[in-house]
Amino acid sequence: GRVREMAYVFMIIKIISGFISLIVIIRLMGKKELAEASPLDIVYSVALGDLVGDAAYDPAVKFYDIFIAVGVWSFLIYSTDLVSRKVPFLGRRIKGESELLIHNGQIMKKVMRKNRLSEHEVENLLRQNGAFHLEDVKVGILEANGKLSVLKE
Repeated sequence: GRVREMAYVFMIIKIISGFISLIVIIRLMGKKELAEASPLDIVYSVALGDLVGDAAYDPAVKFYDIFIAVGVWSFLIYSTDLVSRKVPFLGRRIKGESELLIHNGQIMKKVMRKNRLSEHEVENLLRQNGAFHLEDVKVGILEANGKLSVLKE
């Protein structure tokens, strides 16, 4: 009946509120290509979407609660990003750093294990960079976002 219809109206209002707040937050946080996103950036995004989604369907949550929750979460993201940029030591700990994975055609096994990569996965990353033979690679840098940068011989 009428109560159920009102519940749907409030749910729609909360979804729209969440959608608008996500757009605003994305615009405020700055532009970053998804390909350049660190694993932490991806976790931020998934958690933010989950927060809005859960709030949208919970009848106890008011639409302004979504704005507050998204605002707090965004403040945490912004603060972490600011600390990462201003304090390089903490930034490397929080966001990760690039590592030498391949040197003169040799895979650095310690780096490979540290990053939980198999030889098959390294070969796949090489092929994605047009390097089909390990011995043709002078330098392979595993970036903080998991991509591989390759300098061929």
